[in-house]
Amino acid sequence: MKTPPSVAELCRRHPDEEAHGQHVARLAGRLFAAARAALELTGRDGALLAAAARLHDLAYAQDPASHPARGAALVLRRGIAAFTPAETEIIAAVIRLHSGAARAPAPRRTLALASLLRVADGLDHSHLQDAEIRRIARDPSGIRVRVRCAVYPGNAAWADRKADLWRARLPLGLRIDSSPPPAGGDVLAGVARPGDAPPQAARRLLCLLYRLIADHRLAALSGTAPDAVHDLRVSIRRFRAALRFYRGALRGAVPPTLSRRLAALTRQLSAVRDQEVWIAFLRDETLRPDGASEREARAWRRGAEVTQRRLRRRLRRILLGASCRRLLQRTAVLVRLDLLPGPAPLAPPAALTAYLSRRTCRLCRRILAAAPRVPPPTPEATHALRKRLRRARYYAEFAAPVLGRRARALAKRLNRIADALGDIHDADVHLARLARSGAAAPALLSARLAAQRRRAAKRYKRERRQLSRRMAWVSEAKED
Repeated sequence: MKTPPSVAELCRRHPDEEAHGQHVARLAGRLFAAARAALELTGRDGALLAAAARLHDLAYAQDPASHPARGAALVLRRGIAAFTPAETEIIAAVIRLHSGAARAPAPRRTLALASLLRVADGLDHSHLQDAEIRRIARDPSGIRVRVRCAVYPGNAAWADRKADLWRARLPLGLRIDSSPPPAGGDVLAGVARPGDAPPQAARRLLCLLYRLIADHRLAALSGTAPDAVHDLRVSIRRFRAALRFYRGALRGAVPPTLSRRLAALTRQLSAVRDQEVWIAFLRDETLRPDGASEREARAWRRGAEVTQRRLRRRLRRILLGASCRRLLQRTAVLVRLDLLPGPAPLAPPAALTAYLSRRTCRLCRRILAAAPRVPPPTPEATHALRKRLRRARYYAEFAAPVLGRRARALAKRLNRIADALGDIHDADVHLARLARSGAAAPALLSARLAAQRRRAAKRYKRERRQLSRRMAWVSEAKED
C-alpha cells in the first residue's frame, strides 16, 4: 500500500502560495487558542486545523474557481501522512467549507474548524502576509480580535465578512477590530522593501493593486461609494503602470494581452465616469442663472441624469459580464501563481534601490522633454500629456517606499501638474458639450468654464517651472 504524502509533500507537489498557507495557519492557530475551550475542541483539533490551513488552496492552480472542492477531493484521494482516514475526512471537509460556498449540514467539530479557517483566510485576503493579530480578548459577548494591517487595510473587513459561517453556526460571538492606519498614509507604503529583489517587489505591488481592483469593482456594483467607478479606473491604471514599470524584472512572465484587455475595460468605464463629472458640474449650487437659462439648465440636468441611469445599467452589464470575470480571474492567477518566486537566489539587498533609481532617472528626463512650458493647444494633446504625467506619478509612487521623501515629493509635483491638465481638459470637454447642446448656453456656465481653464493653465505653468527646478536630486537618488 502506498504511503500517503505529508502536508509538506502535498504543498511541494501542488505549488501555490506556501507563504499564504503558512501565514493563514499561524493566524488560525491564534484564533484556535482563544476559542478552543468555548468550542470544546482538543489539541488534536488544532493539528487538523493547521493541516487544513496549509492545504486550503491546494488545487488553486488546477481550478481557481472550484479549488475548495477540488482540493478536498485531492486530499481524500491521496490521504495525509500522520492523520487517520477519519481525520483526513475532517481536513477535507474543512478545506471544502473554507470558501463559504458549501452550507450543507456538517458535524459541529468540522464547522468550528472551518469557521476558524475561513476567518483566518480573510485576514490574509491581500495575500501579502501583512495582517497581524495584536490582541485577542474574551468578554461576555464572545471573542474580540484586534488586527493591524501593515499594507492592505481591507483584510480586517474581509475577515469580518468571512465570519458569516462562524456567526451562523457557532455558539460564540466574534468581533474583529482593526487598528486605524496612520493619518495621511499612502496605500502603497510598505509594499516595496529595500531588501526585496525587483521581482519580489513587483509581485507584492501587483497583489495589492489586484486586490484594490476587485474591491472597487464590488463597490461600483453596490452603488454605495460615489467615487467607486473613478477608484476602479485608477486601480486598473496603476496595475497597468506597475506591469510597465517592472517589465524588465518580470522577464516576460506577463502575457502582453493582459494589459491590453485591462485597458479595454478602462475605456468601457470611461463613459460612466465622464458622465459623473459632467453631472457634478451641472449640479453646482453656485450655477443659478435667471429666467430661461435656469429652466434650460434644469432640463440639461434631467437629461444628463437619465443618461447616467442608462450608463449605470451598462456598467453593471460590463462588471458582471463573463469577459470581465474571466479577466479578473486571469489577473488573480497571474499574481498568485505566475509570479511566484522561483528557486533562483535572491538579488543583493541594494538591487531594488538601484533598479528604482535608474527607472526614476529615466522617467524624469522623459517627462521634462515631453512637457511643454505652456499647456498643449488641443484637448487631444492635453489628454495625451496628462496620461504620461499620470503614469510618471504612479512610477514615482511605486519607488517612494524605497527611495523615500524625494520620490514622494516628485509624485506630488507630478500629480499637481496632471490635475491642472485634467481641469483644462474637463473645461474644454464641457465647453464642447455646451456648443453641441443645440441651444444657447447659459452665459454663467460658459464663463465659469473659461475662468476654470485660465486658472488651470496658470497652475500648470507654475508647477512645470517648479518641476524643472527640483529635478537635480534624481541623478543622485539614494535610499533614504
